[in-house]
Amino acid sequence: MSRAEDLRALCQACGACCSGAVFGFVEIGPGELAEPTRRRLRVFREAGGERFKQPCSALEGNACAVYADRPANCRDYVCDVYVEHEQSGGDLQERLRIVRRIRELIDKIRARADERAGGWLPAPIAEIVQWDASRMDELRESVGEETLLDIAELGMRVRRDLGHVRKPS
Repeated sequence: MSRAEDLRALCQACGACCSGAVFGFVEIGPGELAEPTRRRLRVFREAGGERFKQPCSALEGNACAVYADRPANCRDYVCDVYVEHEQSGGDLQERLRIVRRIRELIDKIRARADERAGGWLPAPIAEIVQWDASRMDELRESVGEETLLDIAELGMRVRRDLGHVRKPS
């Protein structure tokens, strides 16, 4: 397989950047998207611009249904796993294992939230994985110990493997 095919396989095995675990929303520029794409993404206006919430409504499995017309912020984002493979190649299977674990954690957290509280979480996953230790007791009470551990692991993997750290407000 070529490196380009490896990179495509890596992205399509993951989709974490669109899942709501890395970002809570995506900002878009004025006039950036065709109207059908804007409707599909459920773009809304807020003070300072337009955006849409994550998880992305165009995420089908781990693939983007509006890939050809995706926003610039989506086109420009690449995770550290992708960059590392793009630059050095190497063991694709190990990188696939990393992104599959991230997907597994996201799916487990959502499934448990559905079982426990009808899908309710105290905040978007992208926000929760950034919480500090002082908020963990509150989280444990609302989601349970097992889900808390998965959220902690997901947060570590988002920072370490995907290279995303939320910008300070």
